[in-house]
Amino acid sequence: MGILIDGNNARVQIGNLRVDVAESNAIRVNGSNNRLDIFAFRAEYFNRLNNGSAAIHLANVGAGTPNQVYLGSPALLGNGNSGPLINGSTNGFVASAAPAGRIDRPGVMVGGLDTGISQPSTGNLVLSIGGAELMRVAPGTTSIGGVAGANALTVAAAGYRGWCVLEWECCLKRKEDGAAEGAPFIARAATARGVALVVTHAYSGYPMIREARALVPVSRLLRCVMRQPIHSAVVLAMASARLAP
Repeated sequence: MGILIDGNNARVQIGNLRVDVAESNAIRVNGSNNRLDIFAFRAEYFNRLNNGSAAIHLANVGAGTPNQVYLGSPALLGNGNSGPLINGSTNGFVASAAPAGRIDRPGVMVGGLDTGISQPSTGNLVLSIGGAELMRVAPGTTSIGGVAGANALTVAAAGYRGWCVLEWECCLKRKEDGAAEGAPFIARAATARGVALVVTHAYSGYPMIREARALVPVSRLLRCVMRQPIHSAVVLAMASARLAP
């Protein structure tokens, strides 16, 4: 065995660690709330008893803070009789950590100072290239091409609330006609693409259209917003909707 921690609340930092030949574990951490930081770790010829021993064994903590091992680079394991990196029956963990960083200076940099992954706010992960946001993953949504609302594409989870918009132009028909034709069109287009819309909000002061088709779970549609250029009447039919589970 290379390292044994047999107490509680220990803090150990190691730059480079190589352990050669261990009957079972190269590192064993007992007790609770112990933290071991290793920049580079390599284990050779561990698990010599061939009993499934892991290179790192962390005791399970029933009450208290679990044990933790942070690695600055991927562990190198060799000749361990297929022993895993960490034992399975534990609530402790082995992880690599990085600062949150910024979009223009990511916490995890790849190939340059302004390209990589950052966490600009809680629950958000951003992939940036050249200091510009390319992709953002947030609870319920994944946006590509910029932040939500100023992006090229958003993929939403079930229950996401957003807008369904149709632009309709005609110099002969009224805005009410445009809304009446646009609302069913949105419903049919959504159904054809396998998207179930559930309208959750109605707006007063605008024409309201009811969609009676059984194929689409849309109960109430839509408000229409009017713009009037010189030679045409442009109608935006909009529904405040969420994706059905």
